[in-house]
Amino acid sequence: MQDNEGMMLRFYVAEGARHDGVMLWEWLLQTARGLGLPGGTALRAIGGFGRRHVLHESRFVELAGHETVIVEFVLDGEDAQRLRAEIAANGLNPIAAQWPVSVCVFKSDTSAST
Repeated sequence: MQDNEGMMLRFYVAEGARHDGVMLWEWLLQTARGLGLPGGTALRAIGGFGRRHVLHESRFVELAGHETVIVEFVLDGEDAQRLRAEIAANGLNPIAAQWPVSVCVFKSDTSAST
């Protein structure tokens, strides 16, 4: 196993938010991929509330576009700065959280016999 220091960069965006005609969560992933970043994930929240304290829950009758989508990346500091710079250059201001993480890469020992 190999450990590296990195950071978690997590964005919270409205499901229906768009930038240049593309869903914002999708734009974040496409932009990160275009920058050559190692990966990202978008997840739909099942419930929560934000700055306006309006509770949103994932239910069958909920109108589409009102859920929160979490888009997260595990990056080194330089990659995180490049992504933040690209977001700022596009005039976007999504809410994000960032914290240090230890990145573990598990490698199988192919020489071991069973």
